[in-house]
Amino acid sequence: MPRVPIASEDERKFIVDGIQSNFRNDGRNCRTYRPLLLATDVINTANGSCLLKLVLRYEGNLHDACSFAMKAALSETKVPALKVTHDEETNEVSVDVCDDPYEYGVLDVSNLPVLITVGQINGVHTVDTTIKEDSVTLARITYGIKSSGSIVYMNKDGGGSLDLLNIRSMAKIASDIGPQMNELLVKKIQLSKEKQASWGHTNERLLFNDDNFV
Repeated sequence: MPRVPIASEDERKFIVDGIQSNFRNDGRNCRTYRPLLLATDVINTANGSCLLKLVLRYEGNLHDACSFAMKAALSETKVPALKVTHDEETNEVSVDVCDDPYEYGVLDVSNLPVLITVGQINGVHTVDTTIKEDSVTLARITYGIKSSGSIVYMNKDGGGSLDLLNIRSMAKIASDIGPQMNELLVKKIQLSKEKQASWGHTNERLLFNDDNFV
């Protein structure tokens, strides 16, 4: 997919000035995620599936969105029941998959990390950047954050350099947001499951706003 044209000089100045004032061009502050649309169990032939859409099109922050969708899909994954038998005479072990589609186990995803990407724009640390915001981003670090807030993964992207103080500050932001994101995601997944059980397939809006992230 071709990239959106890089922002003009006036747009870049507008974006940077807004970030400095903690007010972005789409109305969010620097610590706020865009609204997401989340639907689970959307593919009948799959053991687990999820559909996640950025409300504001496809712009930017693909890693974080993919990690949310992956966690939601894995929470829906149905692992077929297995029967293991041991033949004492031949000392052979056989594994049979249960034919009953209603006999299955589920995965525990409570400790599965989500990705939180923090970018630096003119000295200000920002989450969930759009493509045009990326054009003025010095560098980004993507962190894998568990529900406890511990960091299990990090990867830097972008051509700019970051000093240790900035890296620690960005890690603190990710560690603060990650557990909240995990909690909200688990709650929405559970709500989606309950509604599906009562009246079939549903889309649940997963909304992150200033009340969620301060």
